[in-house]
Amino acid sequence: MAVEARRLGADTSLNAGLGLIRPDTLRHRELSLTEVVSHYSRVNAIVAVGARVAIDAKYASGGLLSKPEREAFADSLDRKATAVMEQGLHSASFVSEVVPDGCEGIKENRKALELGEGPTDLPVLTGTYGAGHAIAFSERHVLSAVDSKVKLIIDPVEGTTRASLNQEGAVAVIAGTLTGEIAPIPPEDSPALYADRIVAPPRLRGKVSLLQSPADNVRAVMEEFGLTNPADVRVVVMNRPRNQALLEALRKEGVSLQLIDSGDLMPAIAALTQNKPTLSMGGGGKQEAVIVACGAKALGGVFEMRYVAKNGEPVEEFPDILRLDDVVSGPASGYFVNFASITGVAELGLAVPKVRGDNYIVPVATIIGENAGLITQEVIV
Repeated sequence: MAVEARRLGADTSLNAGLGLIRPDTLRHRELSLTEVVSHYSRVNAIVAVGARVAIDAKYASGGLLSKPEREAFADSLDRKATAVMEQGLHSASFVSEVVPDGCEGIKENRKALELGEGPTDLPVLTGTYGAGHAIAFSERHVLSAVDSKVKLIIDPVEGTTRASLNQEGAVAVIAGTLTGEIAPIPPEDSPALYADRIVAPPRLRGKVSLLQSPADNVRAVMEEFGLTNPADVRVVVMNRPRNQALLEALRKEGVSLQLIDSGDLMPAIAALTQNKPTLSMGGGGKQEAVIVACGAKALGGVFEMRYVAKNGEPVEEFPDILRLDDVVSGPASGYFVNFASITGVAELGLAVPKVRGDNYIVPVATIIGENAGLITQEVIV
């Protein structure tokens, strides 16, 4: 069920006269990336608090949830978080556009059909959002006198399975660009269901690539970091059948493997932002891959990807390996990734949101264009 964008709080009496408003009489203003990220930091923090409150209430009595209970709880978390994030996107004084297939709920609906659970109606945010100064309406979408439109890819609860189990690694995330372009993401009815990628810190730029074998990539990391033992190289991979060939090759090299069962975004962000001999490789979510690409663009990190089928094989429609600029183009200074902790991300130093008096203190992290690394802060909600 696509949630159609609409302008909250609009003065509908303006509708009839909108055609009479001359755009040159409106006061245009330049939008800064700092303003954008500041707004989304608060939106993500509010989403995170809502999810945190629900998790604490669910697990207050202790014990574990059955699988049906956990799945129902995960569904509830997604729905509520999406509704809150929608309000947050609309509350901005600028206009943003969630790019087509740029919201995680689309993938979850497709996976439910694959598992034989029947059609679902998880909400999906798509289209144009924000208040601003309306100068025209196209259906229910809003145009604004603000000079820039922010292009977004979002996930109200990234790591929903982890959140529903109260395990670390779940966040609310908004990523995108103020001045660039995000390449189209293959729709969910395409055979290109996943993205095989390699992610690494800026130090490894030009040294590792999907065009190289896993063995060559491991050797390149060892050479750059002055290592003699391949076990000092850590590689993070989703533990899925589509990645088995990669895993076998990496085991032969003797690297330290970190296998993850869900929530592949935060490990990839850690590999990107920390100056360590760590790679994030293999097939994972394609929306998550584009979020990581936004971060790699901002930092000048390593990112390459290729769309693949469910079995991990390349698909005819998208045969090429995509480099960073193929996925996210334009100046690095206009890109960002912003996320708020729901269940904590220890590797990035993000704690669980905590109550202080009448407020929640929410750890929020940002990668922002041409900054040296991950910026962390606490947002009071």
